[in-house]
Amino acid sequence: MMYKQCAFWKPGLLAALGAVTVFLALTCEQPSTMVYRKVATMLLLSGLSQSTIAKCRCIPKQPCWPSVTEWEAFNRTIHGKLFVNIPVAIPCYEGPLQNAAECASVTKQYANNSFQQTFPIGYSYPLQPDCPLIPFGAEADSKCGLGDAPIYTVNATEIEHIQSAVIWARSANIRLVIRDTGHDLLGRSMGYGSLQVWIKYLRNGIEYHAQFDQGSHQKSTTSWKGLAFTIRGGYTWSDIYFKAARRDLFVVGGGTPSVGYIGGWMQGGGHGPATHDFGLGADNVLSAKVVLADGTLVTASPVENKDLFFAIRGGGPGTYGIVVETTVKAYPTQKVLAQTLAIASQSGNITSFLEAVADLYQAFPELAEAGWSGYGSALPMARLASTNNLIRHLV
Repeated sequence: MMYKQCAFWKPGLLAALGAVTVFLALTCEQPSTMVYRKVATMLLLSGLSQSTIAKCRCIPKQPCWPSVTEWEAFNRTIHGKLFVNIPVAIPCYEGPLQNAAECASVTKQYANNSFQQTFPIGYSYPLQPDCPLIPFGAEADSKCGLGDAPIYTVNATEIEHIQSAVIWARSANIRLVIRDTGHDLLGRSMGYGSLQVWIKYLRNGIEYHAQFDQGSHQKSTTSWKGLAFTIRGGYTWSDIYFKAARRDLFVVGGGTPSVGYIGGWMQGGGHGPATHDFGLGADNVLSAKVVLADGTLVTASPVENKDLFFAIRGGGPGTYGIVVETTVKAYPTQKVLAQTLAIASQSGNITSFLEAVADLYQAFPELAEAGWSGYGSALPMARLASTNNLIRHLV
């Protein structure tokens, strides 16, 4: 059965449709009674007229797919920032890109988040199932492909590169996906047959504001007046924490230093170690700059594009636009007490072990009331040392 990428859009439908829009944006099956019945039902439930139609995105191997000449012309407009994506593990497979030394390097670092992030389609999770890591020279018939990963990537180092990519994808009717650091359990920064905008190397500085008066900046009478940082680009928490710590300050951030701020973390809500006392990352955003679906750059704040400002703070990443800059609250550094509790199954009795874990979970509300917050996970004891190192780094 053939499938196409499909977009379903009509001005003003976003708020009305919600998840329905997302569902219809995933795939567009070739004409079948079943699909039309589903679409008709959704249109009826949402109160839309039957004149609204589905518009399928163009995918590779279709006549509408841009030619190599067209891609090259687009590449010239963004000063050579476009490249074809190649799976991380491809040096280990038979073919023109097979390389023993590179395969050894990939094998050694494959599970390392920082290593994966250096590739436009390197993912912390899920690792690419269509090109898994294999021993060099193993299984001559092994196949390595892109799977659901994007075909092309724009390595955006300027906002203009992002705007050009958005306009190009729209004019060529191809799917567009956005990626910062690629941390996503559900792989939502992937996109079959798509053009990817990669903002990891969009780095125009982190500016400190000793007194950010949002009232004077944004003509608002109920806004923040105090410490702040403006994050211009795809900086990670390791970058931002370092900048803040040099001034004896901190910002509400994530628990993993390799995660970026302006991408899926903030736009998905943004939980972190300081959330218990200072709110989610989304609660700490004072303003943002966003590239919209037509390529225009706008400011979102409590008084400018207020609906967009509301949406990007927890409404889901890559849904309403591409966030390229945010200004966030900062706070004076505070003393904290860190505690690591490790529970191990000494006898191999998994039932007793799970009962102990359940007892701990039941105590969480009381611990939270007492001011404790943090993270818990199940992991092999061999990794406990690295976890302790992470805690020391964050504290």
